Amino acid sequence: PAAAASAARCSESGEWCSEGAVGCQDPSDLWQCDTIEDYCPELRIPSADRVIAAGLRGEPEEQLHTATTLTTFLPIPPAPLGAVRQARPCPPKFRRVHGVEEVVCAHGTGGGGSWQPLGANATARLVDAEAAEGVLCELDGRFGVRRTYFSSVGQLHNASQGLGQDVIPNIDQHMSDYDAAYFETNLEIPQAGLYTLSVEVVGKFILSLREQLVLTGRSRGTSPESFSSEALQLEAGFVGVALQYELDPLLLGTDVAGTALVPRLFRLF
Repeated sequence: PAAAASAARCSESGEWCSEGAVGCQDPSDLWQCDTIEDYCPELRIPSADRVIAAGLRGEPEEQLHTATTLTTFLPIPPAPLGAVRQARPCPPKFRRVHGVEEVVCAHGTGGGGSWQPLGANATARLVDAEAAEGVLCELDGRFGVRRTYFSSVGQLHNASQGLGQDVIPNIDQHMSDYDAAYFETNLEIPQAGLYTLSVEVVGKFILSLREQLVLTGRSRGTSPESFSSEALQLEAGFVGVALQYELDPLLLGTDVAGTALVPRLFRLF
């Protein structure tokens, strides 16, 4: 309510008057209601924020290895009761993996507004427990870089020793939990011409194009070093790229206080 009398009574003339008014000379303000513009709060993803406990004591299980998944969330701002909203499309090269695209602001069970999926079961004017969640987009596995990661050096030639695979947006790691990795991707060449590929690394690497060796390098010490290929004649289109990276075993014998302090830096540009 925007304004209201605390109480009202019906006069003999049939008019509503404010309670306590002498001779019922002051008409009652009655109830003047304005729209609550933020009746439904910003639509988020509650399940993504929920911590699922594991074990008898309810403590989360330790995860030794975690795959990287690039995601983005499409928020919907607060809105009044009855408002219908549609999430914007996922960014290019992303796909929807969770959430509802069309929602309506309705009454929730907690006494406030609640976003519900728009459809036959949506009840904007009634209290309903059905709640919607925001749209979550994930990088499509057909794009980006496929990475196979290893816990230690000397295992790149044995794929069965890999801890797992994931898809990352690019080859631009400044730190990693893994001592070795094998990257596979496709470079899009906008137009035919001469191109130079460069790698910045702490460790050693092998770069191949179309299964042909293009560039190798090995840094000295724990400071990053850059290496560049000769000018390569490339045609417009896509070209397959493969890179092998390892933390240099020689660094393990240095006086660095623990190998965890050595950055697993590896960048292609």
